Amino acid sequence: MSNAIDVLREQYNIMISQEEDWSFFRALAGYINYILETPILKKIIDGVMEKKQKEYDKLAELEEKALEELETSKDKLLKIIKDNNISPNSLSADFSIIPQGGNVLENLKEFEKNKLWISGFRSDNLERFLFDIASSILKSNHKSLLKNFLVSDEEYRKYHYEPDSKFTITGNENGNFVFSKSLKLRREQSRFIEKTEKFQLWGAFNALLKFQEAFLEKSKNKDFGYISKGHKKGARNWQEGDDTVDIVFFAQDLEEIAGLKNGKPHPNSRHHLKKDSFKNYTSIVNAYLIKELAKDGSREEVRTDVFTEKVKKTEDLLNKLEKDINKRIGAKEPSETDKLIDELEKDIYKKVRKNEEAKKDGENDSKASKQIKKITIIKMNNGKKLVAINGDLTETREIKDYSVWWQIFTREIEERNMRPETRNNVKEIPKSMVSYFNYNAKKCLIYMGGKYTLSNVFVGRGIDTMINPDIKTNVMTERQYLARKNRKK
Repeated sequence: MSNAIDVLREQYNIMISQEEDWSFFRALAGYINYILETPILKKIIDGVMEKKQKEYDKLAELEEKALEELETSKDKLLKIIKDNNISPNSLSADFSIIPQGGNVLENLKEFEKNKLWISGFRSDNLERFLFDIASSILKSNHKSLLKNFLVSDEEYRKYHYEPDSKFTITGNENGNFVFSKSLKLRREQSRFIEKTEKFQLWGAFNALLKFQEAFLEKSKNKDFGYISKGHKKGARNWQEGDDTVDIVFFAQDLEEIAGLKNGKPHPNSRHHLKKDSFKNYTSIVNAYLIKELAKDGSREEVRTDVFTEKVKKTEDLLNKLEKDINKRIGAKEPSETDKLIDELEKDIYKKVRKNEEAKKDGENDSKASKQIKKITIIKMNNGKKLVAINGDLTETREIKDYSVWWQIFTREIEERNMRPETRNNVKEIPKSMVSYFNYNAKKCLIYMGGKYTLSNVFVGRGIDTMINPDIKTNVMTERQYLARKNRKK
């Protein structure tokens, strides 16, 4: 017989001393399994994770309330359109960031039937549809009809202010609309969760639990589509769905690590299952568990023969996973990892489009659509900015000066080569902004109306999101722009 603290320390020391990735994660799976199957330790974990659940429940309540308010605003706007015989064709989708062209009302119907899928919170996306509708009505000289939605600049700033933003909101030239007062609270709660997860104890526990889910799914030889479908069912909103994304990525990396151990490196590099990060998570978790056990004066004993049986069960699952991977490698069958992107697009991102293939015209491949390799921002003397792609200064697009995302993007380019300590823009890139630049060929200026194929303009996750290192960027003045443009004539 051994006490829980001694066994916990022993398993932690075994795990943390593993140098090889595969050996480390095998030991980590056994370590977490022991914690989850030991009642006194499981009770401590449950207590910590209640804090996460409390924040997520609050987020879900605010999202639901915001959607109710937005639905009420939507019904009022549709009534205005009907009662005043406003033509649906006069409603433009040019005011907000909706990655879909065409008729706004038709797209709204598709969105509500879940046939049109846009990344991000449902409340954020519904608000964008309402903004397009209201802005179109305002532009058609029907301001009086919108008095229930229009607010002063000061009140607009109150509901759209982001504390971490480097930009000051003074109002919106397309209309100071507020369709839901709860939406601001939901956004604040979402930002709170994203920040606190990095520093709160439950964030470390959560990372280990997601890893364990990924490991158990792969030990059962489940493909990524199955994992995605199984875990996203319980997600109440976009933020909770992020856990599913992490589990799928962890499962991908587990398969890759097992392949690397046997000399079969996978073409994709790991970006999510980092050993150093998980060493940090386990050190935090282990120290907390021991502290809680010692604080209660607990010397609860656990049967080492039962623990050995659990370890053996875990080892069998690991060996099965490794054997399955080796079998596929030897038979030269396609790995589930190779299907990751397809599975994610089908089961997580749905209608997010994949990179378009270059269109051949039958004469010269050089005329086909091209990948984005360089982005140039041109600062004009009148304060406006242009964007040019791949050094082609003969075709530029004007950047809308009211677009916060383009302001962030421009600042990222300007500060890209600065030393970290001299950078001013430390704001985390919003996920919806990443989706707009990476997946929106129709509306994002950098694709020049489809001339260039979809590209990973942004890479990384969370605070590590950055402009793709493979894409060159530069900023030039109007004088430089005109000189080079005239030189090429």
